[in-house]
Amino acid sequence: MMMDDYGIPAEYRDCTLESYPRTLPPALDDSQTPRIAQWFTRIEAGDQPLGLYLYGPVGSGKTGLAAASLRLATEQGYDGWFTTVPRLLQSQRDSFGDRGESPMAYALRIDVLLLDDLGAERPTGWAMEQLDDLIRERVAELRPTIVTSNFTLPEIAERLGARVADRLGGFCEFVHVPGPSLRIPAT
Repeated sequence: MMMDDYGIPAEYRDCTLESYPRTLPPALDDSQTPRIAQWFTRIEAGDQPLGLYLYGPVGSGKTGLAAASLRLATEQGYDGWFTTVPRLLQSQRDSFGDRGESPMAYALRIDVLLLDDLGAERPTGWAMEQLDDLIRERVAELRPTIVTSNFTLPEIAERLGARVADRLGGFCEFVHVPGPSLRIPAT
């Protein structure tokens, strides 16, 4: 299967933990980088935590690091899927009435799910319910999940509810990815 079959956008398809971005974000220190690499080792061993939560400011490199982590899992034979949270929710809405597997059902069963930009969605009651169900089921089934967000866990609790934050808190390794936007050239 080719990388684009996992939903990884072209911008991130070549990312690896060694190469993305050209160097790791300058503020990402040596104690954080191995934690990202060790996440996959824990998955292979079936050890907890099975989730990886990368958070920090816009453009700091979270999505590239998450895509590299997903790539690592897929290279070892796991099925994986990259989706943004807003896109997942919109696709779920658009699928109502369709026959076949819904996007949310696919997200529930895929081996490794990458949820990019948690907190970027509009926090309606329906969206919060969908995300609570998804995260609850993935945690209950011990399905590895990678999450990126601009929000800390307390901010996710305010935005999406204590249930979502509590589940993520007990399921994920948290890695802060600080620094300026890598998209904007330094002056």
